[in-house]
Amino acid sequence: MSKQVQTTSRDAVLVEDAALIRMMGLPVLEAVPSRQAPYELTDPFILVHEGRFHLSEMAGKNTKHPHRGFDNLWYVLQGSASTGHTTGPGGSTERARLSEGSLLWLRTGRGTWHAEAIGADERERAAATSSSGACCSG
Repeated sequence: MSKQVQTTSRDAVLVEDAALIRMMGLPVLEAVPSRQAPYELTDPFILVHEGRFHLSEMAGKNTKHPHRGFDNLWYVLQGSASTGHTTGPGGSTERARLSEGSLLWLRTGRGTWHAEAIGADERERAAATSSSGACCSG
């Protein structure tokens, strides 16, 4: 039994007017949404951020925030990163250490809490560790 799949194509969009914004006190490059890339052209992605920072800049910051109803992808381009998220609205917190080239997919469903932070065991090496990564939500 075979199934016919209908496909469509669209042109790729080069985003050259990405904005530098601040999130949790850190500079983040926001490529989507953008004037050059309206949602009709970036669907299913609703947000694309790129951050570059030293892990030590995260120390002492409260970065906990909610996510609900969309998937998040984090890709570590260079260095390493650490993140935590709950397993559901009332779930326990899981922590993930992401090395260079790592991909984390978080499906938020009915809701989860997320935080970009470092653990106590990572603070010693944090000053020398930098991270560059991208987050796509859709």
